[in-house]
Amino acid sequence: MMNKLRYFALCSAVGFCAAGVAAAQTVADGINVLGSTSVKFASGPETIAGNLYLPANYDASQKYPAIVVSHPWGGVKEQTAGLYAQRLAKEGFVILAYDASHYGESTGTPRDYEDPSVRLRDIRSAVSFLENRQEVRTGAVDTLGICAGGGYTLHEAQFDPRVKATAAVVAYDIGGAARHGIEGSEVSSEQF
Repeated sequence: MMNKLRYFALCSAVGFCAAGVAAAQTVADGINVLGSTSVKFASGPETIAGNLYLPANYDASQKYPAIVVSHPWGGVKEQTAGLYAQRLAKEGFVILAYDASHYGESTGTPRDYEDPSVRLRDIRSAVSFLENRQEVRTGAVDTLGICAGGGYTLHEAQFDPRVKATAAVVAYDIGGAARHGIEGSEVSSEQF
């Protein structure tokens, strides 16, 4: 697994997402990007809604590295994932922040339903979507997950050979929460 992951940033394994501090700083920096474009793509039977961010210095004749950003449990693309997307676009990446199936503008019932296998499928589908974009460099789609999205992203990166780098910010132990309950996971940070 370590060979698969070039970058791994695990800030905390606590049961809440403290990524808001970084997100607030991003807003304060006055991001200069072209803005986002609404996109849609398939993930199994669902239609995923996303926001595609291009670098501020975007040149249609160039190809760029890209990153899929997966939101926290209960989040949507305009919240923390969108703020990270803006910051990364400023650094020269093509970024996709999307609503997972059952959340936000994406399809899926019941609403606000958290299914780990569906979240993994959504990440895989998002990587496929970016791979086929004309502005994305071949073989240069990586992933970033925030809070529970971090746990899903790390899991998916182990099995998707297309993903060469991944990062997690405040990776919530979604597996431990599913096994032991959201308010009392017996998994300690020492197991990471």
